[in-house]
Amino acid sequence: MSELYYIALAMFCGALLFSSVINGDSTSGLIGVGQYVFSFVIFPIVLLRRNHREAWIVGLSFLAAIVVICLHGISLIVFEIEVSERFVAVNGRLRGLVERTNELGALLAMTVPLVVVLTRVGWFPKWLAWSILAIIFYTVMLTGSNTGMGSYMFAFLGMMVLGKDAPRNFLVLAVLVAIMVGVVMVFGTEILPEIFQKRVVAGFTAGDIREFGTLDGRLVLTYEAFDLAEEYLFIGMGFDQFRELSSHNAPVHNAYLLFLTEGGVVALFGFLLLLVVIFARSSSVILNTGSLNGGLYLMVTILTYCIVLTALPHVYGRFLIMPWVVAMGITTTIPTDPNRQASKYGKLRFAKAN
Repeated sequence: MSELYYIALAMFCGALLFSSVINGDSTSGLIGVGQYVFSFVIFPIVLLRRNHREAWIVGLSFLAAIVVICLHGISLIVFEIEVSERFVAVNGRLRGLVERTNELGALLAMTVPLVVVLTRVGWFPKWLAWSILAIIFYTVMLTGSNTGMGSYMFAFLGMMVLGKDAPRNFLVLAVLVAIMVGVVMVFGTEILPEIFQKRVVAGFTAGDIREFGTLDGRLVLTYEAFDLAEEYLFIGMGFDQFRELSSHNAPVHNAYLLFLTEGGVVALFGFLLLLVVIFARSSSVILNTGSLNGGLYLMVTILTYCIVLTALPHVYGRFLIMPWVVAMGITTTIPTDPNRQASKYGKLRFAKAN
């Protein structure tokens, strides 16, 4: 499906560049399109030209980096180490080595399916997987990101409730929820990180959207984006022009709306088609290889990425596409099984692609 992928990307980048030349800044448009081409074409090509064994090595290396990022961030907060605002924001939100708050939470959330699938294929013992998931969960709490926490829960639940072990996993989820509720009832919310209490817990307890960090402000930008989209529906305002035209001098934190306003409907359609191609590939993994674990891993990863896009502006950062590129590399190199009997059902194995 590479041809369709490139067609979708050409539509997206072409419309964005054309809009920049007509309504915005052509130089800025070239820079922006260059970023997207590097992230969605060159970067994946470099990482995806691997056999199955090498793809797993890339995945394990990526996960090791995520664990380092988490431990580094946790140590900064727990030991109250004074560092630059690059790593910890003034309000106490963890930025970590990613140097962004919501983006860090989103990146960690999209790593969850990889941890789960490593356990299912026998690479990780369960105690190690649960330990890594707990470390990632705590780090997401330190970011104070509603986006990160919501995406984490979606990715975790998606991997748990899908697949042949769903009934048993429902029981595991029930036990986990019971334990978490019991701990909070006994010790109170004070045991949770302070920034998580302020930006996430406070909103639930008060039942007020204004308590969920900056969600109310983002909602205002969303309404403004819909209004601007009527004027720039077919030819957008150009790359990075939303902040210039916005009355709030900020981009809307919704990639889909940003693409619609800055690149027009053609740019949005192209990007959505790109996501559809990746999602379709997850289905073909199951159909062609019989690997249920592999297909679900890629499927949940890309769906989590789609959710993340609803809360972030431009997404050309290389770190944001790493989770689904890693998933693509691992799953697309599983040997095709013409008879659907050559590989064990639901099992990823080390083998070179046919």
